[in-house]
Amino acid sequence: MSVTFDKTKLLSNIKRQTLRLERRLNLPKNKAHELLSNHFYNEISIADVRRKISNGNYEGRIFLAAVSPDASNEILEKFVRSFGEIVVSLSQCSINEVSEIGISDLVLEVFSLDSEVLASLGKN
Repeated sequence: MSVTFDKTKLLSNIKRQTLRLERRLNLPKNKAHELLSNHFYNEISIADVRRKISNGNYEGRIFLAAVSPDASNEILEKFVRSFGEIVVSLSQCSINEVSEIGISDLVLEVFSLDSEVLASLGKN
């Protein structure tokens, strides 16, 4: 990936993503971290996500820390390609609050995106 990342911004984005999950699903922070790391980032723990970012290792889904409304098209296109995998992973999670809402909407909300982003990038 040719995008340059600001590690501080990525770590801040993870905090925001966690807060959105906490608020939307009324979860304690540790459960939001677990959900985010396991089902969004496909990592064992949030500490692993942070460590990879701090070490400049952006393999796998670590790029998700850069997903936001003002992200580059390259990041957003990669997000669109990973969207289905994230939805499937969340549909298999054991946290009851996830199954009570629209999973696709939840994924978009965690990244402060709306369905128009997916539609516009899906046409390219």
